Amino acid sequence: QVVKLQGLVAVVQDFPPGSEVGNLLGGNCSDIVLESYDGTIVEMFCMKSSGRIRVGETVNLYGYPCGVTEVPNKLGGNFVHLILVGNDYDDLGSR
Repeated sequence: QVVKLQGLVAVVQDFPPGSEVGNLLGGNCSDIVLESYDGTIVEMFCMKSSGRIRVGETVNLYGYPCGVTEVPNKLGGNFVHLILVGNDYDDLGSR
């Protein structure tokens, strides 16, 4: 089931066709990481470009939850990320 999650963008990265990740995911794609208002970190592998999304903006992500992963942080320890796979988002701009 597709879920809709909203939060502030912390990381946004595009992978063009021909890149290692672009080839793996089938063309132009992006990785969007946000922190939801309850503190949950959500990372979506999006099957299209991130468009005009920028760090610090509010977005809605639409995707299929497919698991969690731990990502090392700079202070030691790990952040837990909820992983989504999808192809749609709403860029709500700066809030």
